[in-house]
Amino acid sequence: PAYFISFRTMDVYGRKPVLIVSWVVAALACFAYVMSPDSPRCLAGSQCSPISLKTSMAVLGKLGISGSFGVAYVYSCELFPTVVRNLGTGLTTQFANFGGVLAPLFLLWGMKFSARSSAAKEALPQALIKAEQNARKSGCNEVEPGPVILLFGIFCGVGLLASCLLPETLGQPLAESLHERGR
Repeated sequence: PAYFISFRTMDVYGRKPVLIVSWVVAALACFAYVMSPDSPRCLAGSQCSPISLKTSMAVLGKLGISGSFGVAYVYSCELFPTVVRNLGTGLTTQFANFGGVLAPLFLLWGMKFSARSSAAKEALPQALIKAEQNARKSGCNEVEPGPVILLFGIFCGVGLLASCLLPETLGQPLAESLHERGR
């Protein structure tokens, strides 16, 4: 659904606003995942499960990231002038694929870091440390990926800030040379 939504809206509202909204959704969902409570009473006494709240935030974050990824392909093709469009699009695609390869490694590293490091216990919010301790007491061997999700949220914030610096390309002619793009 993220690609469908982003492709339908970027021709109406523009590439830059859709990219920015996608980054905002992804970043806020990542931060909400980290801050969501682990107790059964989550949202002012409602009967929701903390697992369903965390899952909803993870899916919403995936929606935002997928939407930004779809817009970024179209946007990057329009940003580069014709003389370097192949090179620029190829490099951005390569960096995106490199990030896709590193993402699972960050997850493994973060789980190992949060489970064993005393520095993590000083750096992480107390809520994450308590969640890890409660999971271990209940016999659960899985470690909460909260620190890594927080890192992903920070990366989304950096992408959001970088996107604010880009020009809008909707309805603009494609630049033919580097000189034209510099104007």
